Amino acid sequence: MSSPLPEPLTTLVKASELNDMDLFLSAWADDALLCDSHRQFWGKEAIRRWCSIEWTGDQVTIDEIKAVDEIHGQHIVHMVLNGTDEKEGLPEEFLVAFLTTIRDDRIVRMVILPHGGRRLGQLTQTRVASTCFSAPVPALEVDTASVACIPPEIAALLTAIASGDADAVVAAFTPDAYVNDKHRALHGHAAIRRWVEAEIVGKALTFEPLKVTEHYGETIVTARLTGGYDRDAWDTFITNNAVIAQNGPAHELPVTLWVTLHDGAIGQLIITPTDGAPPIRTEQASALRPAALRRAAGAGSSTTGCLVGHEYMTRAFTSGSSPFSPGELIITGDNGHASCKGDASRPTGASTKRSYLDPEPHGIRPIDDVSPRTFRRLPAYAAASRHKRVTGQPLISC
Repeated sequence: MSSPLPEPLTTLVKASELNDMDLFLSAWADDALLCDSHRQFWGKEAIRRWCSIEWTGDQVTIDEIKAVDEIHGQHIVHMVLNGTDEKEGLPEEFLVAFLTTIRDDRIVRMVILPHGGRRLGQLTQTRVASTCFSAPVPALEVDTASVACIPPEIAALLTAIASGDADAVVAAFTPDAYVNDKHRALHGHAAIRRWVEAEIVGKALTFEPLKVTEHYGETIVTARLTGGYDRDAWDTFITNNAVIAQNGPAHELPVTLWVTLHDGAIGQLIITPTDGAPPIRTEQASALRPAALRRAAGAGSSTTGCLVGHEYMTRAFTSGSSPFSPGELIITGDNGHASCKGDASRPTGASTKRSYLDPEPHGIRPIDDVSPRTFRRLPAYAAASRHKRVTGQPLISC
């Protein structure tokens, strides 16, 4: 390792060894931002739900720390991950880049990306489940007020790209700048120039800024990508994004530019597709839903909602108040989370294989495996039922 591992990341490593979610979360600022699989999780509560499903839920461990670099105060850490998650299509050594911003000994921003140009792995049930706690995919509309506040260094970069001026594009970066595009890392002017000439100016790309957000001195630009890029290759690259899997490749996605400024120039630029929480639909046979829940699901009402784990729902139940606003649809389960929107007479949503209250959908699972799971879900079902009584909104389980 070329640089020491920062203390908050040391905490993540230790938390992963112990599978300790509280220790994991102690490394994060309350208003931190996590970007994983192109989805943005804003705030510690959203990160907690992501962690409960995709980190501690999948018992992720860090087998090896390959490299630790620091560029303009940003930490770039490459780690080999392991866990109980589905690994179909993943390399034997699952190397991942953690692009991390730390303030006051807390992680305030982390972008997690595959290493070496590899696209995202297949869309697993756990990733579908956690996606609802990410920010929704933004509309392709210009937020005039925020775009008017775009830093001049970034405005100059986008103008140079639009005008096809490769020299001006390269000059917008510091000599030792770091760029990550399509999960590939580029360091310094020489590498950036090759990338600009071949893939940016060479393809006549433009990035139309739609929204600009400042976060701990970093700038996040949501942009519309246009130009002569290979759309088929792009669709292949993002094929495992949640919104693409749900809506098909014709669904146009914005991109996100993660920008760090240094001495009047761009010190780091990360370009990612933008994924997030669309309406998630699965067609589950009615017979797979418990009869009591089928009876509870009314017809004809439009609802939105989240599928939340038993621990969260139990806390909501025992606290004596519902954490959800009226009009939400709760789908219970002990390790699945999903957002859904639609007519309750035709339930929509997403679930994991372990999200049913009935033991039958577990197939040939032995009874000593099914019974503990079923009993762990009872508090969640009680909490969800209480929510229905309080709000009068329908309750279903997909």
